[in-house]
Amino acid sequence: MKILVLGSQGQLGRCLQDQLANSRYQITFASRKEIDITKFKETKSYISYFDPDVVINAAAYTFVDKAENEKEMAEIVNHLAVENIAKSCLENDSLLVHISTDYVFDGISKRSIKETDTKNPLNFYGKTKHLGEEEVLKNCKKFFIFRVCWIYGKYGNNFPTKIIKLINDNADITVVDDQIGAPISTSAIVTIIYKIMSERKLTDSYGIYNIAPNNFCSRHDMAEKIKKNFKNYSKEIYRIKSKDLTTDITRPQYSCLDNAYLKKTFKIELKNWDDYLVSFLEDLYGE
Repeated sequence: MKILVLGSQGQLGRCLQDQLANSRYQITFASRKEIDITKFKETKSYISYFDPDVVINAAAYTFVDKAENEKEMAEIVNHLAVENIAKSCLENDSLLVHISTDYVFDGISKRSIKETDTKNPLNFYGKTKHLGEEEVLKNCKKFFIFRVCWIYGKYGNNFPTKIIKLINDNADITVVDDQIGAPISTSAIVTIIYKIMSERKLTDSYGIYNIAPNNFCSRHDMAEKIKKNFKNYSKEIYRIKSKDLTTDITRPQYSCLDNAYLKKTFKIELKNWDDYLVSFLEDLYGE
């Protein structure tokens, strides 16, 4: 099987390289240097030339705050480029694996979010990711859309790495306690995707799936869990409400993705959010 990974230098893309470098499959990792997905003709030509069985689109514009002022770039990367990739996959009869987000929902309902729930993004970033999903649905016959929430890993700038930096700087920390989600590590995501790609029969399983842990937590819960691994940091992590943040960006307050469909379809065993976080910290510090 030939696999093409787009966005190989991003947070998820670099993890894909780490964990799939010695895979039994023929995998090409393409960063923006090799394939700039904002250049539609170039991307289409490359996919046609490489003729992959699977395209994993790990490329995305992920700056939620900046998206409100950089709308054109967010629109191109998260929406229009995905349309181009989806159409190219259809022409080449390639399976498209596309990574999406909980931000396509408004997070108003206080129950787990199922794949079939109505989308209603609250900000421009969420809107572009929603439109990207729609292009995959409209233009692909063979696809997986994997929605993830609060993704983190050892590469890139994410919530755990920000908290760790503040702890190492012995800085005061204030974290919201009214945003609830289902955080998942890049390592766990890659492991799950690889298991699914290794299934012999996928034709009856195409569709949208949530990749999420078995339970949920607040941002404050995550920070407190991280703090326990740093015995020299004795300060309190202060709680704050979302309404008190100095930002105009509205984020979903309840982003608890339901993983029942994923587990039922692929017989995948998932862990609790804190188990994944502990594994991430152990991997980060070599413990």
